Amino acid sequence: MKWKAILIAVMGIALAGGLWWQSDAIGSRVAQWIQPVEEHPVPTMPLSGREYRVSVAATGELTGLETIPLMAPMTRIRPLKIAWLIKEGSLVAAGDTVIRFDSSQAADILEKNENQVNSYGHRIAKAEKDSQTEAEVLVLEYQGAELDMRHARQQIRRDEDIFSRWDIQESLVNAALAQYRMDVIDHKRTLNGNQSQADIQILNIEQRKADFEVQNAQETLSKLEITATADGVVLYRTSWFRELEVGAEVWPGQPLVEIARLHQFKGKAYIAESEFRGIDTGQPVELVIEAFPDRTFRGAVQQVAKAPQQLSREDPRRYFECDVTIDVEPDWLTRLKPGMRFHSFIEAGRYENAMVVPKSAVIKQEDRHVIYLRDQAVAEAGDPATAYREQTVEIVDSNHGFYVVKGVADGSVVALRNPFREQELHLPDFNAATGQSTTRRFIMVF
Repeated sequence: MKWKAILIAVMGIALAGGLWWQSDAIGSRVAQWIQPVEEHPVPTMPLSGREYRVSVAATGELTGLETIPLMAPMTRIRPLKIAWLIKEGSLVAAGDTVIRFDSSQAADILEKNENQVNSYGHRIAKAEKDSQTEAEVLVLEYQGAELDMRHARQQIRRDEDIFSRWDIQESLVNAALAQYRMDVIDHKRTLNGNQSQADIQILNIEQRKADFEVQNAQETLSKLEITATADGVVLYRTSWFRELEVGAEVWPGQPLVEIARLHQFKGKAYIAESEFRGIDTGQPVELVIEAFPDRTFRGAVQQVAKAPQQLSREDPRRYFECDVTIDVEPDWLTRLKPGMRFHSFIEAGRYENAMVVPKSAVIKQEDRHVIYLRDQAVAEAGDPATAYREQTVEIVDSNHGFYVVKGVADGSVVALRNPFREQELHLPDFNAATGQSTTRRFIMVF
């Protein structure tokens, strides 16, 4: 029995040694298989152009149905009197008449100025005819004076032996008077012609003024009817001192009614100041209302605030307020209520063939941005030091943790970090005191 025990022990020791040697060989082989070729491998990714959308996250709340205000027309008639008014709550289509104003005053102004235009037309025609007649009379007078002047010159006495000195002086005076009369008539022709032209020009100016008043009156008449600019329901806008009714007097520019559109809701989205770049009116919006998380609504940015503001004391950040319109199907109108909160994404940019890289791959060097591209042939040759080359790029846009860059070819392999700098990991100092500023939590209140 003793020898049997010794034999079994020796066989066990031999078997354990063989297993240890075999496991050590297998372990070394596995270690060699999983060990990377490079001592510090650099993560890379291939680049290819693709469609990319830059979106900005925003939170907000519904404010109600979209309404389009209709205001009293801007006219020179003040005040305007309502002659006809559609019933509140009526369904209207775009182009339907909503309000008509009293047109009697505008019609009187139009008729008065049309009469003035016709009157000035007659006066201008008469002035032109009188000017022509007077010019013809002065021509005849000038011709008569010219004949008298020639006759007077022919009657000048020059022989002192035959005529007395008195006769000679009298003939010279008559010739001079005839010349003077002819000059006066010629000057009168010029003055009368200028005066007639000035009078006609004044009449033309007055006629144009009256014609301008006619155009204003016609324009006023064309504005004395307010039509709906979209399909919807008519809602009155009444003030605390006056109801909207037939016979009421309103002033130009005063809001009178609203058209509530039945297929669109309005909301207010709040975008952080740091994420606001690229936001503009007309950009598409996708949003999810917290009360209906399984449904995605679409809309567009309608208006953007010009300056950011702080929403609450607890949150020191500032936000831009954006009015958005949301397309809603008719069966959803009764489910949506003002005040419901939503989460949205506003499309700030769209690129058809974008080169997108993580922000960690872009290194800023002084006044430029570079990435490192991998040369696969050099890397396979076993020279990691020269396997990467520097490439300057231009940052077109950014979104979350990615950059849209320009200046790199399709199919390039980019390093996700600086390949010439070893990655260092630092554990936090758990013994260091934590400041209050790093643990403060901010609450957004809308």
